[in-house]
Amino acid sequence: MQAQGTGPGTKQVYRGLVQAFMVVVRTEGWRALYQGWGATSLKMIPMSGASFVTYEILRREIEKMRHVIELDEEDDDED
Repeated sequence: MQAQGTGPGTKQVYRGLVQAFMVVVRTEGWRALYQGWGATSLKMIPMSGASFVTYEILRREIEKMRHVIELDEEDDDED
């Protein structure tokens, strides 16, 4: 809908989301709704993996830092 022309002489194809959905299904079939899904998945899988690995590394480093801080506080309490 954002890609539709808004200038003079351009035809508005869709009036809203539901109407666009109905037009696509009616003219191109249900499979048209899933076009591009494969390419998007190929892009998202490595990105999600990188995000997960980064999260895990940072989580472990923060846990190490917390442990060191707790040990320092225990040493200070003994003095």
